[in-house]
Amino acid sequence: KLELDPLTGQFRNSVTGEVIPTKSLYERGSKTYADGKYFILGEQGTLALAKLNRAGWQEISRTSFAKLKKPMWASPVLSRGRLYLRSEDWLVCLDVAKQP
Repeated sequence: KLELDPLTGQFRNSVTGEVIPTKSLYERGSKTYADGKYFILGEQGTLALAKLNRAGWQEISRTSFAKLKKPMWASPVLSRGRLYLRSEDWLVCLDVAKQP
């Protein structure tokens, strides 16, 4: 099982403590797992979608939200195909459902 260290932004094997090599988000962050992928939100508003395994990290996409007030410490929330991101003064809702 993989876990994200919220202080360093590193992914670790929760059993062995081994650090998993990843591309840095350059900040601390939180994650949400769905459908074999992680939505990772950094405290400065960077959102990445990635696949992770014990061998490493495969980034699928990355974007940022410059207008949102930082820091963004709330974890991303996924519900019914929508991803919710919250800062102190904004709430963003993204449709991330699989398209037919």
